[in-house]
Formats: sequence, C-alpha cells, structure tokens
Amino acid sequence: MEIIKEFRNDLLKRKEISLILEAKKNPRFDEMKKQIAEHFKKHEEVIDVYNINGSFGSSEFKIDAYIYDSLDDLKKAERKTKKQKETEAKAEEGAEKKAEEVAEKQKTA
Repeated sequence: MEIIKEFRNDLLKRKEISLILEAKKNPRFDEMKKQIAEHFKKHEEVIDVYNINGSFGSSEFKIDAYIYDSLDDLKKAERKTKKQKETEAKAEEGAEKKAEEVAEKQKTA
C-alpha cells in the first residue's frame, strides 16, 4: 500500500487520502476500511472508502478514502444520493399533508 496523496481538510474535519494497492483481485470496500484503519491507527467507523479503481489486466488499484476526526463529523458530511434526497422530500411532503389534515379536522370539530 503506497500513499500517493494525503491532504488535511480542516473545514470538514477529515483527512483525504489516495493510495495505490497491489493485489491479485479486486479489494472490497470493507477490506480496505480495515487495512486503512490499521495503517493510520483509527477506528473503522470513521473511515469512508468511496472509490476503488482498477484497470483491466493490471494488479494496481487506486483507492480514495476519507478519514474523519469523529463519527459525528462523518455523519455531518455524509453524501446523499439523488434517490435518498427524493425519498426524504416525499416523506416531508407526506408529513405536511397529514399535519394539514389534522389541523382541518380540529377546526371542524
């Protein structure tokens, strides 16, 4: 495992790393979390491995990860997918409609 980039992002309270790994097969995200945790002496919960790239026929893989200062910092900076955002928006709309219905029922009663 060779670190090619290591950058401290104080705004998001994390360390951003890129590394090269020599392996015979594709590494899994949970395996990489474990290896990075051992190398940097951090807990696995504060590590977010978000990218593993390899080329066909090559045994080198480029891994990108974030190492947060705490679990709270990880949760605050957690990226949300478009589908997650849409689901949250629908849930909020449903809650608003229910609140309006309850308010109307209370007015008529």
